[in-house]
Amino acid sequence: MNPASPDRRPAISYGGGVPIDAAHPRTLRAALIRAARDFPECGIRVVDADGREQFLDYPSLLARGEATVAGLRARGLQSGSYVILRIAAGSEFWPVFVGCVLGGMVPLTVGALSGYDSDAPGVGALLHAWRKLGEPVVVGGSDDLEVLAGLAVRDRVVAVSELTTVGEDRRPGRIPDEAGQDDPDPAAVALLQLSSGSTGTPKIMPLTHRALAENAIGAREMLDIGPSDVLLNWLPLDHSAGLLLYHVAGVFLGVTSVNVATELVLADPLRWLELMRRHRVTHSWAPNFGLRLVAEAAARTPERQWDLRGVRCMVSGGEQCLPETIEAFLAASGLPAAAVRPAWGMSETTTGITYASYGAPVPSTASVRPVWTGTWNGQPGRTPRKRHRVPLRRTAGPGGDRADRRPQRGGTSRGSHRSPPALVGPGHSRIPR
Repeated sequence: MNPASPDRRPAISYGGGVPIDAAHPRTLRAALIRAARDFPECGIRVVDADGREQFLDYPSLLARGEATVAGLRARGLQSGSYVILRIAAGSEFWPVFVGCVLGGMVPLTVGALSGYDSDAPGVGALLHAWRKLGEPVVVGGSDDLEVLAGLAVRDRVVAVSELTTVGEDRRPGRIPDEAGQDDPDPAAVALLQLSSGSTGTPKIMPLTHRALAENAIGAREMLDIGPSDVLLNWLPLDHSAGLLLYHVAGVFLGVTSVNVATELVLADPLRWLELMRRHRVTHSWAPNFGLRLVAEAAARTPERQWDLRGVRCMVSGGEQCLPETIEAFLAASGLPAAAVRPAWGMSETTTGITYASYGAPVPSTASVRPVWTGTWNGQPGRTPRKRHRVPLRRTAGPGGDRADRRPQRGGTSRGSHRSPPALVGPGHSRIPR
């Protein structure tokens, strides 16, 4: 490997420090409680695989989460216990996930199970994580119990229906008793996330409350997300961007998010555009293949159109961002190029690391600029609550280099069960085995 030329600057990029915000929650638990108190009309809208919709406002979600805590504790779990979630339906997933957070338990969400073969990616990832974590309880959704019953985890499986019966004392609209307990240390592990597994067996990444809180600040500053926004995710919840950026960060920022079953969009990609129109979505995302599916489906029905003027930001990440795919998607959806934000990130760093502006001009030198407040179709962009100026970074984009900026986060993961501690900041170490 040849050493870098002394005439070239090191390929190191620093996005500036995370803006200090004393009002921002320091833990996911505090964020959930604040969302129920300050944004009671917001929550998570679930669109399940059969197309049925259910809106879980934050106060109701916390009440149902508290019922889950009681069920988990009845099975011997306590603060710090690992819990694996294999729950296909969003209407079942979210109360259990919130219950784990309220009770201090550490959830790991795993992907769809295609059968009983341990060599299948989903099954292999589940069994790998289960054994590495000491064979913890696996909470199974109603659609997942049959497959789970045929695997080695069968004796540790608990059905969602056994956990989430809401009693009369847990009525929606009140802040649950769990809110009165001490908040966890921001440096404590909040949840576990599997890495993509693109370089081998997926690693188990422990993400701290601090990492989740700072990721939300990054989303607010980079993508201009605030309480009036509506986010939509249709990718599986075991994907870091889907779970962390479009739902968990949404809780910190007090927004409503729409969680759409993946199979619903895969069966009819144009349903994604229709759901964005129907729910007045302002932010959404998809990997390159999702944009391609929409472009191909729209080409078969060119007469269909959607009013998506409210969509200000369309992130594309998880795969290589191809300009020809983005252009085809723009033509199909009617969105402006300025709305598209090619991105790259990893589970290890709490999702997004770099964001580019697809339609932005290339600056002559790295400099600074305020958060985007542009217009399109005559509609002004929302002025951010604060204009934090952070250094720009240069990243690959259509037509050459493009400017990108991201505040530097101090805390992300705490190593993994398979790798040395992540060298991303002070005080990081492996989580206990």
